[in-house]
Amino acid sequence: MDYAEFEKQVTEKVLALYGDGYAAHINDGLIENGIGKRGLFIAKEGESSMSPIIFLDEYYRNYVNWADLDKIAEDIYDVMHQKTDMTGVMERVVSWLSNWQKVKTDVFPILLSGKNNEKMQETYANRPWLDLLIFYMARLEIENEGVSFVRISKKQLEEWGVTEEEVYEQATSNMKGDGYRLRKMGDIVSNLIRERGEDLPVLDADGGQEMYVLTNQRGIYGAAGILLGADYFNEVLQGRNFFLLPSSIHETILVMDEDRKHGGRYSEMVCEVNDAVVEENEMLSDHAYFYDKESGVLEAV
Repeated sequence: MDYAEFEKQVTEKVLALYGDGYAAHINDGLIENGIGKRGLFIAKEGESSMSPIIFLDEYYRNYVNWADLDKIAEDIYDVMHQKTDMTGVMERVVSWLSNWQKVKTDVFPILLSGKNNEKMQETYANRPWLDLLIFYMARLEIENEGVSFVRISKKQLEEWGVTEEEVYEQATSNMKGDGYRLRKMGDIVSNLIRERGEDLPVLDADGGQEMYVLTNQRGIYGAAGILLGADYFNEVLQGRNFFLLPSSIHETILVMDEDRKHGGRYSEMVCEVNDAVVEENEMLSDHAYFYDKESGVLEAV
């Protein structure tokens, strides 16, 4: 069964579980790196309340593995039915987003690839940085609902009466309090082994090379940590040169290596990791970067 037929059949099955008086809708959403996702939501006819939007791509992959359409439809229904009436939450989000003074302390930068994001550039506030792009998100904590992330559009800036420069200054100031830190790669791997209860020796996970992972406290869109700049890196790394490997839009890897000639090798590693384990919409770059302690500049290699 191809995706179009899967979408048609699973929509019919979910709608049947809701019963009479409901209508199904498909939302075409654009996410990072030009990747589109189709989302299903159910709304009661004649009312504004609706279910959460459920992206069907992952469910289709599960269908290919499980081949159990009824089970998938039931799972989708369960998720939707738990939080059917989102009206109050949406009203709160809209009210919050309408006022720059309310939202400005919750605005943060997102660092995305400079490739394949042309459509996002048209709609959302952004600026180029090296060969990457900085976008912005507003992050709202909703009690009993989790965290809502909202990308900031150019239209939103007009409604707020602020410039992209003002948003950039506010977002990069906010990120200093967003729990960014460096963790040794070896410590991360060792913790994973212990959590799984595996009786394995603690290996030198850095392979003899001093390596750190940089992300924020949530591990979401944490690659933006490289915008902390020279002051941050010189303080936490005692003024050392390093290569930066953009492992995804959520985190980066810092390799302590003084030799610029190793740039090609590290760029090959980035491409290999992208091909093997990074989702297409989460890829940040296809090459490494080098940080020079003397100039305090990060540049592509």
